[in-house]
Amino acid sequence: TGAVVARSSQPMIGLMMNAR
Repeated sequence: TGAVVARSSQPMIGLMMNAR
């Protein structure tokens, strides 16, 4: 599950940075 969370976190961080 850790690998899945890390993969899901990568695109999420990019989206957050883009929103900012």
